[in-house]
Amino acid sequence: MSWCLVLAGVVSLVTAAIHTVMGEQRIFRRLAGGSPVPAIATPPLQPRHVRILWA
Repeated sequence: MSWCLVLAGVVSLVTAAIHTVMGEQRIFRRLAGGSPVPAIATPPLQPRHVRILWA
């Protein structure tokens, strides 16, 4: 297998992982109050977040 294809695959997987983690942090950071596990009841998601999650 060509090393270019392997490199492209690795870059793709790393990019997907970073995108997933950063997206989760951006959407749910406010809901969790800065902690990974929410300690209190959280307000509902904003409509734009619901549209993004269901897209």
